[in-house]
Amino acid sequence: MSAQVAINLPVEPTEEEENIFHELSEEELREVLDRNARELLGISGEEFLRRLRDDDPILNDIGQPVPGWVPVEMIAYLLL
Repeated sequence: MSAQVAINLPVEPTEEEENIFHELSEEELREVLDRNARELLGISGEEFLRRLRDDDPILNDIGQPVPGWVPVEMIAYLLL
């Protein structure tokens, strides 16, 4: 029973854990977008942004955006 209590005790975050967020510059964000677009969709970040602006997603056989589209789109909206 005491082991369960010890597991459930709140732990104070260390200074390193408190600063786990890193604000990206626009250039860094574009690099992240480009890398994800290339890995998930096989196109550049710039091509992805163009297609997003033109409302021209890459579609699968049943007319829906391919699975990698939405995660890259979420990153892209930070740039728009």
